[in-house]
Formats: sequence, C-alpha cells, structure tokens
Amino acid sequence: MSWTSWVKNFLKTGKVNGYEQAKNLLLGEGKEEEIASFLDFLPREEQEKLFTECWTQLSEPKKRILVNSIYRNDWQALTKDYDELTELEQIKRLELLGYISVPDVIDFLLEKMKSKKEAIRLSACGALKKQEPELILEPILKALTQPDEWLPSRVF
Repeated sequence: MSWTSWVKNFLKTGKVNGYEQAKNLLLGEGKEEEIASFLDFLPREEQEKLFTECWTQLSEPKKRILVNSIYRNDWQALTKDYDELTELEQIKRLELLGYISVPDVIDFLLEKMKSKKEAIRLSACGALKKQEPELILEPILKALTQPDEWLPSRVF
C-alpha cells in the first residue's frame, strides 16, 4: 500500500486503522487498485475477517479482489481437504475457486463437473462461468462434443 493512498484514505474517513480503511473501501466506492493495495497491506487474519464480515455485501468484482488477495498464491488450500468436507462446504469452496483464474483451478472445476451430485456439478459450472474466457474456451468446446457425462454441464 502506498503512503499517499493511506493518507488520502485517512483524510477521507478519519480512520487510522488499515483494517477499517480496507473495510470502508470494500463496502464503499473504493477503486479496485486501491482496494487491492490495502488488502495486500493487511495480515492474512484480517483479510479473512473481512471475508467473513463483508462477503454477502460485496459485488462480484470486489469478491474477486478479496478472494485473490487471500487465496491467489495459496489456492491449493481450497482443494486440499475438499473430499472430506460436507456438500455445503464443498459448494462454498467451488464458489471461491470461481474467482481464481488459474489453469489448475479450471482443471479441478472440470473434474467436479463430473460429480454424481447435481449441486456440486452445477456449482462447478457456476464457478467456471466466472473464469477468464480465454482459459475456459477449450473446456467448453470439449464439453459440447462429449457424450452424456457432460450433459448437465452442457445444459447449464
């Protein structure tokens, strides 16, 4: 985070605490670059606290910024114990993975599209919709040419 961003935000909000400034930017009209720089400044615990407190109130672009700030370099943590989670927790993890555009994440989501559980398949499809178009074009074409194992995903 740059010194000038911190000072400008202090003058605007009157708050010295970086966590409070980041929260105000996330929930307010903060610019993406400014939000990202404030989040990078915060320790991981405070980033996760912001995630817990603000997730339901955030727009899609701000969700992407927050998830990438926390998990971009550690996305494997979201897939590590995936199979031991409850179905609801798996769906939540798939939603988070939708905001991380990495080829390995796309491969993971494609595998989950083959799940026997409809909620998991549809969640994986929804997560793929949020990925960068250039990364999912080839998998989309593959799904359109595959037999019935991809049918629910094709319909979606």
